[in-house]
Amino acid sequence: MRGYRTKLRALALIAPLAASVGALIGGEWAARRWVDQGDALDRVGGLLRMDVSLGWRQKENVRIRFMGVPVATNSQGLRAPESSAAPATGSSQEGSVLVLGPSSTFGWGVPESGTYARRLEAALREGGRRVSVVNAGQIGFSSWQGLRFYDEEFRRLPPRVLVLAYGANDVDRYRFFFQDRRPDSAALEPRRSAVAVAVRNTLRDLAGLRWLSRTASGWRGSLGCLPDGTRPPYSIDVPSLRVPPEEFAAGLDLFARRAREDGASLVLMTTPYRLERRPGASAENESKYRRSSVLAAQGLCEQAREAFEQARSLEPYRIASSLDEYNEIVRRSAARLGVPLVDVERLLSRDESLFVDPIHPSGEGHRRIARILTEAVRPLMGE
Repeated sequence: MRGYRTKLRALALIAPLAASVGALIGGEWAARRWVDQGDALDRVGGLLRMDVSLGWRQKENVRIRFMGVPVATNSQGLRAPESSAAPATGSSQEGSVLVLGPSSTFGWGVPESGTYARRLEAALREGGRRVSVVNAGQIGFSSWQGLRFYDEEFRRLPPRVLVLAYGANDVDRYRFFFQDRRPDSAALEPRRSAVAVAVRNTLRDLAGLRWLSRTASGWRGSLGCLPDGTRPPYSIDVPSLRVPPEEFAAGLDLFARRAREDGASLVLMTTPYRLERRPGASAENESKYRRSSVLAAQGLCEQAREAFEQARSLEPYRIASSLDEYNEIVRRSAARLGVPLVDVERLLSRDESLFVDPIHPSGEGHRRIARILTEAVRPLMGE
């Protein structure tokens, strides 16, 4: 009898524990289903991790399907073929090309073999030349992050040719992590605690916690006067672009200086897009942001949120206008610095068949980019 009672007590203790574990597993499974069925910006979280100095970067040694295609990263978090890691710069190659850029360089929605970096490598290897092309595209990166990325990871083994394709994220007002109204140079400059970043990355690997965090952010936005989480005292300043125009131009000059110091040839690329333009959208966009802040300062939260959402709805038109401005900065910088320009924006124009969405080139778009990029790079490789 005593043994029977002991077993009952043990079961009474184990049952709640088993139920809790089952609930956690079930909740995590449901959260992963939610992430898998969410939009691309929800699912891209599985490819990114926070970083002490860069803000974030792609995870290392990942093997997943994303946007309908297989995606693999190597030990540096760079995109590589399924069967091999991307070659490092330097080494015993006859030459190396490093391509720095955002998700359009990474190859959003395009197989790795179809990215313009890999197609460029294939073209340069014709005739038996031992050339490597490193696709260092990082999802969500601005030119500010790209410069720090180059300084920290590639200057010790500099490439023979450095290709820059930044602009798309520079003109954005929002980032994946550490969101506030300041530009990247202010928001991402301070290096963060390695321990705190490691803990947050561990927690973010749990889809359930990502879902809770996103839900909590939505609640905070709905409870505050402004949906982006801005707190009093409210400033009438418009949320900054991640890299303002003057910083973007200065960053290209810094890249050119690094290339000269490292003995690398520089190639600049413009940013393609097929967003719709609307005259006056930029001014209206900024006016709505300022109005939302004024209304928030007056405690008129419902009207403030409405004005803020109106401003946000104008962002695609504003981004199109900003990209026109930043592409002109790239063109002027190439002429002033005397470096080759690959004008992808004019090459792809607004042809929908050349894009998978308003900002990312399709496989055919990558093929066309690779063709003119090859023409620019070959002379720099001594061909």
